[in-house]
Amino acid sequence: MRKIVLASKSPRRIELLKRENIDFEIAPAHINEERFYNDMITTEENAMNIALEKAKKIAADYEDAFIIGADTMVAVGGKILGKPINEDEARYMIRLLSGKTHYVVTGFCIMYSATYEYVTSFAKTAVTFKPLSLKEVDDYLDKIEYGDKAGAYAIQEYGNLVIKKIEGNKDNVVGLPVKQVIEIMNNFKPGIK
Repeated sequence: MRKIVLASKSPRRIELLKRENIDFEIAPAHINEERFYNDMITTEENAMNIALEKAKKIAADYEDAFIIGADTMVAVGGKILGKPINEDEARYMIRLLSGKTHYVVTGFCIMYSATYEYVTSFAKTAVTFKPLSLKEVDDYLDKIEYGDKAGAYAIQEYGNLVIKKIEGNKDNVVGLPVKQVIEIMNNFKPGIK
């Protein structure tokens, strides 16, 4: 089996891959995600493009490995919510999501570093928030580390306080549709057209 490298330091993605007993290395791809964002294309295309850029950046450091790049975005009412820069922005995001259904999109890229051949794909999951009072929003934000999370929330951290319903892949909402990634890696045949 070829070496597998996760181009991310996300504790959530690391945990998901470990849960599946995958042997992998961690090599965070530090890119300016905003530089690659394009408001003329879909959320799915943006997430896949950013995942591709992350994989490309790390592939240069490995001779013969599968590189996994990923990017998760939260979309509500045509608006993309990234990672909040401060508590006020986090509060705004949670209030915006309150009582509504939004979509979590994770774009991912599997790249073979020897040839730079790659496959990109995505998962999209509908998440419905409970209607939340200002106090409930503040109480939730007091409990979690929101700064590194798209949309300022995490289902694995007190998600039951804010989430009413999830329709689709729960792992995707955590940060990586890991079964989908594994299936693509298992069927990836570099050099075969």
